[in-house]
Amino acid sequence: MKNYILIFFIALVGVSIYIPSLSNSFVWDDHTIIEQNPSIRAPSILYVFTHPFLTPGFAQENSIYYRPITMFSFWFIYKIFGDSPLFFRLLSFLFHFIAIILVYVLARKFLNFESAIVAMAFFALNPVHTESVCFPSAISDIIVAVFLLGSVIVYISEKRWATFVAPILWLFAVLAKENAAMGIIAIVLYDILFRQGIKLKNKLFRWGMWIVALIICFVLRINALGGFGFGEISMPLGKRIFFAPYLLSRYFLNLFLPFDIKVLHPESPNTLTFTMLAVGIVGIIIIALLIVYLIRKKDKVAQLGIYWVIIFIIPVLGIVGISTTLWSDRFLYVPSVGGAILIGFIWQKYGKDSIKNVSYILLIAYFLFFSISSVSYAFYWRDDNTLYRQMIKDAPTQPKGYSGMSGIFINKNLPDSAYYYAHKAVDVEPNYLPAMILLAQLQMQKNNLDSAKYYLDKAIDMYPNYVYCYENLGLYWISKGDTTLATKYFIKAHQIAPHDYIVNKNLGVALISLGDTTSGIELLKRACIYYPEGVEAQFELLDFYYSLGDTTKVKELLDKYPQLWQFIRK
Repeated sequence: MKNYILIFFIALVGVSIYIPSLSNSFVWDDHTIIEQNPSIRAPSILYVFTHPFLTPGFAQENSIYYRPITMFSFWFIYKIFGDSPLFFRLLSFLFHFIAIILVYVLARKFLNFESAIVAMAFFALNPVHTESVCFPSAISDIIVAVFLLGSVIVYISEKRWATFVAPILWLFAVLAKENAAMGIIAIVLYDILFRQGIKLKNKLFRWGMWIVALIICFVLRINALGGFGFGEISMPLGKRIFFAPYLLSRYFLNLFLPFDIKVLHPESPNTLTFTMLAVGIVGIIIIALLIVYLIRKKDKVAQLGIYWVIIFIIPVLGIVGISTTLWSDRFLYVPSVGGAILIGFIWQKYGKDSIKNVSYILLIAYFLFFSISSVSYAFYWRDDNTLYRQMIKDAPTQPKGYSGMSGIFINKNLPDSAYYYAHKAVDVEPNYLPAMILLAQLQMQKNNLDSAKYYLDKAIDMYPNYVYCYENLGLYWISKGDTTLATKYFIKAHQIAPHDYIVNKNLGVALISLGDTTSGIELLKRACIYYPEGVEAQFELLDFYYSLGDTTKVKELLDKYPQLWQFIRK
């Protein structure tokens, strides 16, 4: 009983260190992935499994993400609790708690109780998990860990049904996020290390079940995306290959010695220096020597731990286009399972050999540092203003922080401050799309239409499939007084993103102004369905019915969308 209490206590502590973040608002990508995403408002769960993770309205190019299990979790929470950030954060806490327990269960398969507890504590308290837990949109990594751990635990059991249940759990993991696909390599390595006595044909049958699960995933993905959906990375392959060793080395360093946790890291293949290249080469050599040492010592548990870290870091090294982001600490959530096993193994083999309990003192200090770091890093995710300012501090050579601050000041109706930050963003990256769109919008507000057109033309040349390029070109022609031409651009935007709230709203208003009232009203109604918490489309409908004197429709809208009362004169 005492053992269970200790396990529960550590898992509880691993969640409790992030309690200050429960009061946080939605931040950064939460606004598009959760708050404004029509997918979570879909009437049927079938929609979630037949559409991309991000609709074209939120993607710069065609979506490369298919994560229906993650989107289902958002859909489920929204259906029960609405769009309150609290419940999305509680969901992250719940999955993190389960993941911590499962790390102990897996570690206990290879380690004694005390060492498994050390492994569990390493995972529970590690500050590299701060972003995953405190950033609701990043829950996909936690969901992957839960289903992946479940599948591996089942797979290594001796139960007959494990051969069939394990790949099903793994399929859920892959449908939560693409990096889980590396799980098939993990179980092959496990069989090679620990199941040498099993006949090859039996191993092939087991692996075959996982391949079947992967094929099912591919079929669902192709159906939703219209293809495999691999993205294009603008950086040359050579730069990415040379940057990968540095990135791998830094991930390893941050996993075990997390002194450099950032909300945004400044390094990228475009900033590769000779020093970074040297660090990468040295890091690869050290990792390779460690693997050779473990092989010679026949320390199979430690080998499994280090292999796990490597295989789950490989997808985020930027070599292939399955992710549009580089160098993010949340990508260490799944690899840290291997790190936990490795730390547990080290404790089991060397921890008790030190004199006068020095190892226990060092271990407590190590985990205390983890806990304090996790609590402090959680405050960076308090709100957009705090997060974007920290981005600027952490990565002044990256445009995301500046662009985010510009958006904040636009919402506050402070165009001069918004222009300053948007211009800073294009100063550090001239072709940064969000900043170009923001500058175009700001120039239209100032009636500098030629400057607005310059940024929009530049954006659409570089990103011809990005819906808001066409959307803002439509607004540009509205400013020029040509509603007919504006409507053509709105229609193009609607063809790309038919479920986007703003797209439907703007096209609806344009059609009404051109006399096509029926189509315009239908589009405004669709916009209200896609984002019922919105204001703009709802107000346009209210204004239209009010102008007709249709008090019945006005009352229906006020009852259905209470946020409209702010526009009613008392």
